[in-house]
Amino acid sequence: MNNQKAALEIAAGIEARLNKGSDEYGNGQISSKLIYEDRRDWLQEAFEEALDLVFYLWAAIKRRDMEAQVEQEYYSGNQSAQFTARVPQPNGSVDLQTIRGSSTE
Repeated sequence: MNNQKAALEIAAGIEARLNKGSDEYGNGQISSKLIYEDRRDWLQEAFEEALDLVFYLWAAIKRRDMEAQVEQEYYSGNQSAQFTARVPQPNGSVDLQTIRGSSTE
């Protein structure tokens, strides 16, 4: 793949996303009204989207690592290794204090 093809695929993805948003929210085409008069806090919107992205990346890495571990076990002779049996089961809410540690900073 060359740079031009990559750029065109990225541009096509952006256009598809804009069209999807227009269809979902009924805004039609992007207008100056949307950009300058919409009262949403665009920085807050972008920050929340970035947080979603962080979760998606984390989940993809966890899945990749789990699949790699199962594959390694399978090819190491454990023919009964299964991905579904290794997925940790949720046990309720997340304890953020435990994640943060005992620091009060």
